[in-house]
Amino acid sequence: MVSSNTSQSPYTRRALRVIDAENHDGSAEYKRQVHKQLSTTRLRTLSTQMSYRLDEGNGRCTYHIGVEDDGCHSLLDYPSISESAWILESIARSLNSIVLERKMIQNEILVRVEEGDEEHKEVLTLTEDQAGAIVV
Repeated sequence: MVSSNTSQSPYTRRALRVIDAENHDGSAEYKRQVHKQLSTTRLRTLSTQMSYRLDEGNGRCTYHIGVEDDGCHSLLDYPSISESAWILESIARSLNSIVLERKMIQNEILVRVEEGDEEHKEVLTLTEDQAGAIVV
C-alpha cells in the first residue's frame, strides 16, 4: 500500500512510480528538471532530443516533467517544474513547434500499485511544496 507518511525517507518517497519507465525510442521524454542556466551545448542537446521525439511521434511528442527515467515522481517544487516547462516550450518554438496541451498536476497524483498479480490505483496527496508531473 502506498502512503504519504512523512516518516518515510526521501529515497522511499521518490520510489513512487507514476508512469512506466521511459522508452529510449518513441515520442515520450521524461525530464526531472531543466535548469534555467543552460550552456549552448546543453541547449543544442535538448533541441536535438526534442527533434528526435517529434520525428518518432510523426510531429508530436510528450514531455513528462518532474518524472525520473524509471517512471518515479521526482517530488520537485512547483516553481522548478513550471520553469522547466517554460524552457521546454521555448525549445519547441525554436523548432517551429507549438505546445498543444499543458497539464499542471499538483497536490494529488495517481499511483499504480501492484500487489501480487493485481494492479490497482490510489491517489497520493502531496504536501504543498511538491509539484506533480507536467505533461507538455
